[in-house]
Amino acid sequence: MDGATLSIHDITRQLNQWLGNSLVAVLSSAKDVREPSEWENSDGAEPPSDVQERLRSAHSVWGRMVHKTSDDEARLWFTGSNKLLSTAPVVALRDGRVKDFEEAADAFLGGAWSL
Repeated sequence: MDGATLSIHDITRQLNQWLGNSLVAVLSSAKDVREPSEWENSDGAEPPSDVQERLRSAHSVWGRMVHKTSDDEARLWFTGSNKLLSTAPVVALRDGRVKDFEEAADAFLGGAWSL
C-alpha cells in the first residue's frame, strides 16, 4: 500500500518505526514527543490537517528515498544539513515548507545534489 491509500494512523505508525517518535514529533510540530504515538492508534485522535500534509509528504519522500538508497541514507538526508533548504529537511517540513522539502528530495533523488 502506498501513502495515498493509507490512513493517517498507518502513515504515522510507519514514520514512527522508520524515523522514530522524536523526529516525527519535530517534522510534525508536535507539542509533545508522545503525540505521534497517540496519532498511530486507529481509535485515537487525528493530527490537524496541516500536520497530516507534512506526515503524508514525509511518508512519500521516505518511500522514494529508500527505494533508491538505504534506510540509513534516507534518515541522514532527513536530519542532515541541506544546502537547498538552508536547514535540515525535518526542520523545513516542521516549518511548513512542504513544497521546498519535496523539491529538495527530488533534487537529491535526481542526482542534482548529494549528501
